[in-house]
Amino acid sequence: MCFQTRFSFSLEASSESTILDSHGDKFYIIIRGKVEVQIDEFHKNKLITNTVQELGVGSSFGELALITQLPRNATIVCREECHFAVLTKEHYNLILGKIY
Repeated sequence: MCFQTRFSFSLEASSESTILDSHGDKFYIIIRGKVEVQIDEFHKNKLITNTVQELGVGSSFGELALITQLPRNATIVCREECHFAVLTKEHYNLILGKIY
């Protein structure tokens, strides 16, 4: 189940609770919960999904895609119920863009 407002949303934990924003036009801050960062790699002609990091409250993701304007290079999977604050690219640039 997903609950979304203009600047935040929640996801329940499940193997299908992923952030589906491949265009990379949003920046996410974890307000509640834990997520895994997963990257797909080919190994001996076989696609393998590796969990490369776990992020929790206060962590953020999505800035690389905003800065480089390239598609996201990882998948975010909720491992427990999560709530996120979300900045659009426009708001990210206004608030944080000058720092990076």
